[in-house]
Amino acid sequence: MSIPQQSPNLMLNVNLGDLPDFLTVKEYEEILHKINEPTLTKGWRHKENSKLLLQVLMNFGMRVSDALILTPSHFKFKEKVVRYHIKKTKKDHQIALSDKMALILEMYILKNKLEAHERIFPFNRQRAHNKVVKMGMLIGKRIHQHTLRHSLVMAMLTKQVSLPIISKYVGHSSINTTINQYMKVSIDMQRDALEKLDI
Repeated sequence: MSIPQQSPNLMLNVNLGDLPDFLTVKEYEEILHKINEPTLTKGWRHKENSKLLLQVLMNFGMRVSDALILTPSHFKFKEKVVRYHIKKTKKDHQIALSDKMALILEMYILKNKLEAHERIFPFNRQRAHNKVVKMGMLIGKRIHQHTLRHSLVMAMLTKQVSLPIISKYVGHSSINTTINQYMKVSIDMQRDALEKLDI
């Protein structure tokens, strides 16, 4: 998974005790690897679709309700963007599409001969939840759909992506939502800031 680098001047110190559960990039990649091991996923139905759901939730930071309405028409492969309507905020949203995810999605759509307005994930929220829980158990970790959204934000923070970019990418209504959910300023960071002022 490719996370864009950004200047750290808008970064705050992360207090892990105040954050929601999340997967590290290593844990996420471990799940993807184990999905491909036939001995671990023997008897799984629609394994490829389950794996794609995990990749979409992690790479796009979408809420599952938004992921479940995705069709090939939402992906503009020439422009490398995803355009969709966020149910929670009732706003149109556009995010960048990485080369890697563009290739994965294009291959899936072609292989499965999906029509432009045919849902990529033709199941309900409960089924999506069950699929995500099942995949998390491959590494002995209980996760849910929103865990992947949190995981993307944490991956971006560890790569020092700025808060405005993170907020815009995951479709928060304001940057304050991002700050309130994920960030805490430590006393040490406040002290460092004061020392840099030298007043």
